[in-house]
Amino acid sequence: AGGASVSLLVASSAAAGLFHRAIAQSGVALNPWSITRHPNKNVEDFAKSLKCSTASSSEIKHCLLSKHMNEIISHQGAAGAVTNL
Repeated sequence: AGGASVSLLVASSAAAGLFHRAIAQSGVALNPWSITRHPNKNVEDFAKSLKCSTASSSEIKHCLLSKHMNEIISHQGAAGAVTNL
């Protein structure tokens, strides 16, 4: 994912002038796993799995910050993340 992040940053107009050169070694932005297709749904599913309110992004953030790290890790599959790369 590091290489994909590098290639996305280099291509972004928001990062114009920040990089002189870049090396993308672990994949590029064209890999199917490099872009999350439905990030809002993934976050809501993850929050629901942790019994958080999804009424607003502020409520989700507050709830997630109150959770213990082990609880968050045990529910990471609900976030729609790619695993076993």
